[in-house]
Amino acid sequence: MRKLRVYELAKELNVDSKKLVEKLQEAGINVKSYMSTLDEFEVSKAKELLTKSNAKSNVIVEEKRVSRRVIRRRRVRNIPVSKAEKSLAREHLKKEDVKSREQELKIKSEEKSEVVEEKETLDKVNIKDKEEIITKTDEKATL
Repeated sequence: MRKLRVYELAKELNVDSKKLVEKLQEAGINVKSYMSTLDEFEVSKAKELLTKSNAKSNVIVEEKRVSRRVIRRRRVRNIPVSKAEKSLAREHLKKEDVKSREQELKIKSEEKSEVVEEKETLDKVNIKDKEEIITKTDEKATL
């Protein structure tokens, strides 16, 4: 029976040894550090745990840009899919993201034009107010 150290198993599975120690502790395997030894049964159990957790990596994530700094990510589905299906889904989501970004820009440009119109009307009102003040001061000066 060959014993294997946790860091050796982590290296073999391309996983960080700290994360592997945490997962093994959660699974009930008595491991204290990356230098702890594992027997064959514990090694097989650890490999099963990691294959189950890697199955979750087949999740397609929808990314939607809410604002300039905020990106909302949501799971679309949680079933095993091929790489081709993943890439097609990502392309589709990117196209939707581009469409939503175009809509945001359109809304912003409309808002800017409304703001410009409001400023112009305020300027007109301010000019009228200034003219009224000038005429009132002229009337007081003539009295």
